[in-house]
Amino acid sequence: MCSSDLGINTNTANIAAIGDVISFYYCGTVSVSNLEIDGNMANADLGGFWGDTGRQCRGTAIFCFQNKRSFISNVYAHHNCLDGFIIQDLTPNTEDTQAYMEHCLSEYNARQGISLLDTRQFTAVNCQFNFSGQATFGSQPQAGCDIEPSGSPCTNLSFVNCKFLDNASTGVVCDTQTGQNFVNFYHCEIVGCDGFSVYVRSNYFQFNDCRIRGRMAGYSKIGRAHV
Repeated sequence: MCSSDLGINTNTANIAAIGDVISFYYCGTVSVSNLEIDGNMANADLGGFWGDTGRQCRGTAIFCFQNKRSFISNVYAHHNCLDGFIIQDLTPNTEDTQAYMEHCLSEYNARQGISLLDTRQFTAVNCQFNFSGQATFGSQPQAGCDIEPSGSPCTNLSFVNCKFLDNASTGVVCDTQTGQNFVNFYHCEIVGCDGFSVYVRSNYFQFNDCRIRGRMAGYSKIGRAHV
């Protein structure tokens, strides 16, 4: 999978990635439903390390990049060598973007259940993002959900009746103070394992009527959380 045996490495000449199973780039409306995606992690030829930590090589079940609208329903993504889902659907110079997930299960992936990058207008309903980094190998952050900008803030994100259970590092992480706005969790369950249940360094995260078990850290505004 990653061909360097020299430790942490960002030289593109030393990478051989499996690649994403399904990817959408610059589309109008995309829809995926009623699908199981098994990344077959146990049979990957791992090689050495690549990236800033661990094996940050392409190997995600579904990757959405700068699409106007993305709808994902009833997808089971497991044992992928990077993430279950990556959503990066910020389209420059327009507010008219939307990503929606429902009844999806993402578990036993190496890095994340889901990564949200530069995303706005995202909603997940009745989804689970569990056991990241708990299979053959893991790469940091090993979280259920990682929210981070790679150029623009993530705004207007909602999780409704979702679960983030027993991930190797953190249930929900946002390790940046760069302008995340209006990130809300409603009736969710977040359970920490060896790390944090919630680690948030950004403002305007609210956990409303949620059940949170495990250590919490960060600087966010926490609203009506059952800890």
